[in-house]
Amino acid sequence: MTFSIKWVGPPRSYGQGRARQLRYVTLHYTAGSEGPTSAENGVAYDKTRTDGTSCHYFTDSLGPALCEVHDEDTSYSAFPKGNALGIHIEMCGTAQTRAQWLDATSRATLQTTAELVAHLLKTHNLPNKRLSVAETRAAWYAPADQRYKYEGYNDHGTITAAYPEDGGTHTDVGPNFPWDVFSAMVTDAMEGDMADPLTTDQTRDAAWRRDGAVDNDFAWRADSPLHVPPGDNPTVQGQTAIIEAATRAEMARAQAATNGTMLSSLLASNVRIEAALARIEAALAGGVEVAAVVGLTPEATQAVAEATADELHNRTED
Repeated sequence: MTFSIKWVGPPRSYGQGRARQLRYVTLHYTAGSEGPTSAENGVAYDKTRTDGTSCHYFTDSLGPALCEVHDEDTSYSAFPKGNALGIHIEMCGTAQTRAQWLDATSRATLQTTAELVAHLLKTHNLPNKRLSVAETRAAWYAPADQRYKYEGYNDHGTITAAYPEDGGTHTDVGPNFPWDVFSAMVTDAMEGDMADPLTTDQTRDAAWRRDGAVDNDFAWRADSPLHVPPGDNPTVQGQTAIIEAATRAEMARAQAATNGTMLSSLLASNVRIEAALARIEAALAGGVEVAAVVGLTPEATQAVAEATADELHNRTED
């Protein structure tokens, strides 16, 4: 199948931004089932789990790769240093023998994962190189002007060994992982004519948003309130921006709760925007057409959304 990435919405726990510059892509396994819907199951679990764990991507035997945390943000996958430096991929499956890793189901997962790793390495200008424990440690501890030398990909076990001071215990992907086969898959994907999975939707440049209303290869989400195809509909951009504003409001609310602060205090300087968000959120909760409930022209909707996003960004960054 053609490699693709699907944005599935954020997990319960993750961090906005990064403490350090991205240095590597990290493989994990879920220690759970492997199969054609295992990635979807992992995503669903991360939306409700209370242990503060998440990842950037899930992969399984069918695909597509499912993205729940954007690359520029921090998933909670491998303790502080690994979280800060890595993009983390959970392969659906568990510890197994080399032969089992290479059976039809696991090999399909490896192929999707390798294509995802290749895409991420290309996107972020990282070298096609498997990092050792020493190199992974140097990615954090080397002088700042030397850390670029320690970029590539690794696994959770390597991070655990590289930063023992962080107290990690995970050893996935384990000693039987077929690194030779996987690395060859990554190289083939790197050298092949890979289509960018994030640019196949013709509306991406105008409408790709963090809320996922526009969903690359999958266009409009089946579970989105926006059931209008992009086409030439002049209200699409305004509606998409409103969904983005509501999503950012929810993210700010979660952060405010963590900090013991009410969201209203974050938005106290703009009562009109706060009131509009309340109506937007009510519309979303009820599955009602957003534009109809908000009652704004597309132009006004766009303006409110942009102002809200700016307000939330400014205040949550303070």
